[in-house]
Amino acid sequence: MAYKNDWCVQQRIKQDEKFAAAEVYAKKMQDIGKTSVWHERQQKFQVARNNIHAEKQMKAEVEIANRELRDRRKERLRRLLQEEARQYQNELREKGLALYVDKL
Repeated sequence: MAYKNDWCVQQRIKQDEKFAAAEVYAKKMQDIGKTSVWHERQQKFQVARNNIHAEKQMKAEVEIANRELRDRRKERLRRLLQEEARQYQNELREKGLALYVDKL
């Protein structure tokens, strides 16, 4: 009978060791799960930050493009007005007339 009692104790010890190992494994899996969730959140927020950064960059590029377009239009208009003024002066000169230009 002593042998049977010892066998039961040994079986119980083995079972407890299996449960302990299972608990350690479960804890490890929970830690891995938490880490995975953290990394997924970080990745999601990184994508959001990248989108915000890209949007700001696009807005800045559009502003620069608009400024350059405005400057080019001003320059073309200035050249057009100067050319028209030259043509007008030439027409007056052909008729023997001139404009008085006050140069300071």
